[in-house]
Amino acid sequence: MGKRYTNTTNIGGMAEIQTEYFASTVHQNGRDLEKRVENHLLSNHIKFQPGGNKNIDFIIDGDIYLDCVATSQSGSIDDKLATKCFKYLKKYNINEIYILHPYSPIEKHVAEHLEHLEKTMNSKIHMLNWPDFVYICNGGRFDTRKPYNIVVAGKGIKNHKPATIKVSKFFKL
Repeated sequence: MGKRYTNTTNIGGMAEIQTEYFASTVHQNGRDLEKRVENHLLSNHIKFQPGGNKNIDFIIDGDIYLDCVATSQSGSIDDKLATKCFKYLKKYNINEIYILHPYSPIEKHVAEHLEHLEKTMNSKIHMLNWPDFVYICNGGRFDTRKPYNIVVAGKGIKNHKPATIKVSKFFKL
């Protein structure tokens, strides 16, 4: 389980109530996903460097920069994805990053933010599910970024195509 924390609440100056709670399951799910990736890489004899704390999770074969995100549902935690991508694109001086995000789609505004980041940093941000991850581990590449798997409130899951970036670059708008 995650770390235990104690929260003390003072109720009207009369009594204190102490409650214990666990850190978010997101962190545990993230560690589990990282372990699953590591096991896959090891079992397939694929060279990688683990990133460690405050670094990207994996550098695979020296040129695939992969970070794991294990949110089980779309929501505000995904708003941090663009900041994470910006940080790693700058830190490692790369123009392509892979985010393994297998358990849920992202929201449309997050996809738009990532797409804006791709345009302004002349980069590709690949949001992968597990089969996509296996595909790149087997030497596959995405020449054009695949559509983001998004959720639109009340309308279900849709694809968010990268066409606007390609059209803008072609016509130099």
